[in-house]
Amino acid sequence: MRCKEDRAEMLKDIREALGALLRSGTPQEFETQWEWMQEEWADQKVWLSYMTNEWVSNKERWARAWRKVSRAENEISLDLISKPSLTTLLSAVDGLKHLARDTLLVRPDDAIQW
Repeated sequence: MRCKEDRAEMLKDIREALGALLRSGTPQEFETQWEWMQEEWADQKVWLSYMTNEWVSNKERWARAWRKVSRAENEISLDLISKPSLTTLLSAVDGLKHLARDTLLVRPDDAIQW
């Protein structure tokens, strides 16, 4: 089982990666960052599925790479449009530690992949 410090470090890393994903300047940078995140947290299949279905599939609405407005407008728009959505996303990331804990509690002893 991961210790408390390991979980805290993983959540910090995920938050930083999500910030980089959000601030990607081009669609290619976004895709590169998302591919890296999928490789980095390949063992978090439920979270990756959630991200794919709920966020990445709608990336044009929240990711900077697809926001075609001036820099000043972009800063304002991101603050106004995505603040509740970003809060929801970060809440889901906070829930990741509970998901990991619950997975460890119900994981069969002979499970080899999770």
